[in-house]
Amino acid sequence: MVMDFVGEEATDLQDIILQYFCGNLVLRLKRVKVYDYYFFKFERTAFALWLLMNMMLLVVPRYGAYLMTATGLMMLFVNLVSV
Repeated sequence: MVMDFVGEEATDLQDIILQYFCGNLVLRLKRVKVYDYYFFKFERTAFALWLLMNMMLLVVPRYGAYLMTATGLMMLFVNLVSV
């Protein structure tokens, strides 16, 4: 078995071949996939909170203010994840 830079064993033949020819690039691509997953997940959550906030500002302003705070925190968290 071939060991990658993190210490995990590359069991898939495609991973072994990619690691042999690309080296550290495979490790960077794995990080990008994890980053993209969490970035889009939290970004969509922030967008849903923003839509809900706009509706709640018209119906119940106090809940709209709470959701505005939650939307802002989620957007800050998205920026934190993207760094």
